[in-house]
Amino acid sequence: MSTDPEIPEDELRTMAKLFKELKVKPKMDSPDDFKQWMADYVKQADIKPTVKINTDSTTDTTVKLSSHYRPKLSNFYGDGSKSDIPYDQWRYEVDCLVREKYDDSIIAQSIRNSLKGNAAQVAMRLGPEAKVPALLEKMESIFGSIEKGESIMQEFYSASQRQSEDSMTWSCRNIQKSHKARRSH
Repeated sequence: MSTDPEIPEDELRTMAKLFKELKVKPKMDSPDDFKQWMADYVKQADIKPTVKINTDSTTDTTVKLSSHYRPKLSNFYGDGSKSDIPYDQWRYEVDCLVREKYDDSIIAQSIRNSLKGNAAQVAMRLGPEAKVPALLEKMESIFGSIEKGESIMQEFYSASQRQSEDSMTWSCRNIQKSHKARRSH
């Protein structure tokens, strides 16, 4: 058995034809130059890898390879500490992912990765197969607002700027109350 691979003429012609179709001219001064050219070519950002699957039938099936980009959510601990983001803010990030039509399995994994401490313990009790609606329902029941819709609306309409509060802080607090009121109805 020879260690020197012999490439049939028809395959060499096919390779030349493919290079021409791709509108590329590989650097072939030496084997090392060619290897470096191949490595650089593959690293190009605009190349979308495809795999051709030859079957016995007359048609080829092209399978697109995809990377499963998982969006990152802010960490949520659920302990209310100063370093923890509020539940409403974390939930807003999740709602944005849902709205962007990410696959449910990607959203569920992003949620699980963002949960730490007490919040992670809550999600763990649902099991690894828990779907997004179940995760969100459980998180809402534990970390969401327990106020009734009417009291939230009353609080929103009677809100006034506190003496120690600047206008931006008051505005943010008002927007938060408005969002909470809309979610409760």
